[in-house]
Amino acid sequence: MEEGKFKTFDSRGFVNDPVRFGALMDFQYGESEVSREEAERLLFEEENKGLAVEQFDTIGEPIKDISFWITPLDEKEREPKRFRLYANEKPASRLGANLLDLAGVDFELVQSESSTLNVNGRRKPLPILVDLAIGVPHETLVGVREFARQNLFDEKLKVRYYPNPSTYSPSVIFPQVRCFSSEGEQVFVGDIDKAPVPLREALSWNWYAQRTNGGGFHHIYGWNLGEWEKIAKSPLNKGTVTFPKAPAALFFDEVEALKDGEQRLVLNESGNMYQVQYDTYFINDGNLFRVYAEMRD
Repeated sequence: MEEGKFKTFDSRGFVNDPVRFGALMDFQYGESEVSREEAERLLFEEENKGLAVEQFDTIGEPIKDISFWITPLDEKEREPKRFRLYANEKPASRLGANLLDLAGVDFELVQSESSTLNVNGRRKPLPILVDLAIGVPHETLVGVREFARQNLFDEKLKVRYYPNPSTYSPSVIFPQVRCFSSEGEQVFVGDIDKAPVPLREALSWNWYAQRTNGGGFHHIYGWNLGEWEKIAKSPLNKGTVTFPKAPAALFFDEVEALKDGEQRLVLNESGNMYQVQYDTYFINDGNLFRVYAEMRD
């Protein structure tokens, strides 16, 4: 900004966008000239609104590499969309935008020239998706991918498989273990070592299970999604393989990874002192399984 020039901000633009608030902090207190210049560009050039992103043309094929800097619609009249994606021109951002589109997420896009942005006081790699309705960021490609995957699941099914936090109890000694078919039918409840899904093997890859000697989770769920050979040959539906009644879903790049010889994909391994989530898809004895485990304190 030119010296001696001033511009006021509408505080409502910062309330539910931690990335935009982080840009304001960088603009005022940034430690490097680069971060301050990028913060100034985001604050003043974008005017608190991204470009409205139209649907990508997938032509029935998975998107490999596509330019998504779309010509804006009538930006002056348009209200900000609920979801805002901060992205740059690197592959992770392009893939993140593609996955959101495949999952049917209606979002606007803010282009950044930086590789990281300030989110809640910490610099995070792009892409970063912000839910402007509640101010929650989904950070990095991992977070954007997980949000896109969850958007493929029916809300009622998510409530069924991921219980309300009020049902969790730190005093639980033995976790609740349940297994389901690819159609969502419950086929087992009981001892983890008697489960028809190789739960112990899946948990052995997780840092929290290793730290707690296999315990600590309040809920452990497993799905047998069927014969991998048949699944691998099935056509992709808008770049995804979905099991809506499970619920379970894999994006095109994850399917390709399994076809190329990967035996397991750890898709979510997040955790803090209050909550740990673990989600993995893997091939065992010719079948594709999904295991989800969670701890809440």
